[in-house]
Amino acid sequence: MTRSLWAHVVLLGVVLFALLALVRPQAIVVPDEGVYLAQADALAHGGWEIPREATDVDVRGELSRLLPEAVLGDNEVAYARHAAYPLLIAPALHLGGYTGVLVISVLGLWGAAIASSLIARRMDPALAIPALWLVGIASPLVFYGYLSVAHAAAAATTGFASLGISRWVDLRSVVGLVGGTLALAATVLLRSEGTLFALGLSIALVLLSLRQLRTRGIDVRAMLTGVFLGAVTVASYLADTRVDHTVTRGDTYGLNPAAIATRSSADPVSGSWASLLRPFGRSPESATIWVVTAAASLIAASLVMRVAPRRWRVALGLLVVAAAASVAMLFDPPGLVTGLLPAFPMLAAGLVWLHRSDLEDPMRARIITTVAITAAGIVATLYANGGAAEWGGRFFGLLVPLTVPLAVLGLSRVAALMDRTQRRVAFACSVCVVFALSSSALRLQADLRSDTADTVQGTISYLEDHFGGDPPLVVVANERPGGNSRRFWDVPEGVEVLTTLALERLDAAIEPARAAGVERIVVVTDVDPADFEDQVGTILDENGWAVLESSSTPQGGAELVLIGEPSAASSG
Repeated sequence: MTRSLWAHVVLLGVVLFALLALVRPQAIVVPDEGVYLAQADALAHGGWEIPREATDVDVRGELSRLLPEAVLGDNEVAYARHAAYPLLIAPALHLGGYTGVLVISVLGLWGAAIASSLIARRMDPALAIPALWLVGIASPLVFYGYLSVAHAAAAATTGFASLGISRWVDLRSVVGLVGGTLALAATVLLRSEGTLFALGLSIALVLLSLRQLRTRGIDVRAMLTGVFLGAVTVASYLADTRVDHTVTRGDTYGLNPAAIATRSSADPVSGSWASLLRPFGRSPESATIWVVTAAASLIAASLVMRVAPRRWRVALGLLVVAAAASVAMLFDPPGLVTGLLPAFPMLAAGLVWLHRSDLEDPMRARIITTVAITAAGIVATLYANGGAAEWGGRFFGLLVPLTVPLAVLGLSRVAALMDRTQRRVAFACSVCVVFALSSSALRLQADLRSDTADTVQGTISYLEDHFGGDPPLVVVANERPGGNSRRFWDVPEGVEVLTTLALERLDAAIEPARAAGVERIVVVTDVDPADFEDQVGTILDENGWAVLESSSTPQGGAELVLIGEPSAASSG
């Protein structure tokens, strides 16, 4: 790296860790964090198994708040499907708590930006710094860089795997081969889509080794490298499933191509809409119109310059519209943007400038082919709702370090058609869009953290204020089923939390609770207390229970309703 690039790398690191201080991570953002943290906490204390709660009520482990991967008698394993991640964050959690785990994610985001910068530098040294900052502060990885999930770390290993293997194939760098192979194996161990990337890179190497078969013959090094990496991918996948099998005592060991290529719940069409195109979460937010306007205008400006460069005034006008929409976005409450395209319009704006001639360059061809194969695999295996509570297509996040250099290359071609003034206007407008989207991602995180903290702490305070040292059982049951019970991954000793997922299944907790002698349950729900009895009144009547009390104020985004035997009302 040049001195200038080093300076930018250090500056980006300072910015990312300064943002960590501003984030104030007092609680988790998405429920999935809870299952990873619970498993890491168990590992930090010496083992994989976690004692189950309220086993007299939840005899078979069907109501566990963690929605665990495996139930083993009175214990459970929260998460072992990709054991490398909880093993990675366990020391950080033990030493630094939740903030310590986020340091791992920030390092992953920083590493992904560095890897992307080095890939771009191999294409053109002038692209290195823009790629660094685009990944570090403008991509959807910014959202995942401040969560306790493996996406940022996997993006970093993906970038370094591609970089290392390219250095081996093009420059015969043994260090590149060793480092790239280790990074590729780590990607497989961290994320399910990491297997698709590893296979994509292996297939790309083999295919590209044959493209000059008639003129120059087979590129033997590239072909053998592809075969070798394919073997490493299979070995890593087998090792990962073997650990899962051992920890959960389940029958998961073995190479299952169907598990890699398809999912029983896969819905590529709906999943593509959710993870690639949708500009909102469950439903449109007030800010959605500004997100759509900013993203569409930015991409349209690039297309205008691509198709009719003489109409640069139209393009600049569209960029001004994008900037204005971005400013308006800052004044609306942030909403979830699940699609990659609306969350990261700079990517599409650059990729539309790729030429067929880019396939003549070995490294560009390798990246384009790898990304195409991997993306096709991800699309084929997407769930109907995409990545659920995601920002910018989380399953595609590991491809960001590979695609950004290509996008920056394309954007440099746009800039070459502009004079200095036009470039300055375009840059300023693009910065507005980037700042608005990234700040929206972090503002949304802050809102979700606050909601989690208010819900969990509010519930604990309610139990302490009303029941002292003998709190009743807590059951999370929502009208909209989800994993919100995982937000209670770390509660004080003596507090027991279960979940029925859906409110309509509340009898699954009431019936065994009555059989175990439990007289009261505090229900944490998303249903207004005024409507609660209307929805579950029949279930309560059938069990001889009733609503005893409702919390006077919502706890975050949740309501607390005390239910039980009518005779128990006076004992609280």
